[in-house]
Amino acid sequence: MGIKFHDDLLRLLQKDLGTCEKKKPIDWFLLATFYVGVYPVRPQVPAVGGYEGVGEVQSVGSSARSLSPGDWVIPFPPSFGIILSVLNIVIASVIYLPLSLIKLFKFYKFWTWQTYVVKEENVWYKINKDIPIEYAATVTVNPLTALLMLEDFVDLKSGDTIVQNGATSIVGQCVIQLARTRGIHSINIIRDRPGSEEVKERLRNLGADEVYTEGQLEVKNVKGLSALPEPALGFNCIGGNSASLVLKFLRQGGTMVTYGGMSKKPVTVSTSSFIFK
Repeated sequence: MGIKFHDDLLRLLQKDLGTCEKKKPIDWFLLATFYVGVYPVRPQVPAVGGYEGVGEVQSVGSSARSLSPGDWVIPFPPSFGIILSVLNIVIASVIYLPLSLIKLFKFYKFWTWQTYVVKEENVWYKINKDIPIEYAATVTVNPLTALLMLEDFVDLKSGDTIVQNGATSIVGQCVIQLARTRGIHSINIIRDRPGSEEVKERLRNLGADEVYTEGQLEVKNVKGLSALPEPALGFNCIGGNSASLVLKFLRQGGTMVTYGGMSKKPVTVSTSSFIFK
């Protein structure tokens, strides 16, 4: 079964996939993620949704060599996934979307919101079944997004600092861990919520240097709260006031990368930030 979009409607459809042929294993998706659906490119409807997920091999064709029933797999770049991999990094980051990538999008014919799918063996990458299933289902997007943002915008050195909101998101947690392995400090902003102290401790255990709630940053001199060097790079996935808090931490000439807008509020930049930063 699969979930297929028909204009503004969702329909649950059932289709006979037949049997495996040659190198085509049948894979059952254990978990697939989803997004809001506001990206500037979309498949033509009717279309099955989803482009991430982890699957379990149910059966394989007679020529299959590297996969066996019971294996866990994720989409693998060398075939259709080479387009998927690039799009995941760029679209999930909402940083830039060149026209060339929009054109490539139409060639991606496999979507993950379905119970079974038959594809050639070389479109799958076998993964360790010890990986938590929620991590396996998102490994092709979130860690790569974090890595791209840390490497592509500012030449960060050990001892530098970054600041980010949405620090509890998977991307945010990946940023913290990747930054720590490179000797880069991180200032992290989270929402005001019950149990925020426990959340702060969890992020510190991942490698966060400083963690603040948005409420703690409603002061005149935000920079005075931190003992770290002024951040050269900031990541914003919230928008609204939370994005303004990221800007307040940045050093003169710093860069803020927006890769999401969970608050659905615009990013507003103060005149002082434009003039003095």
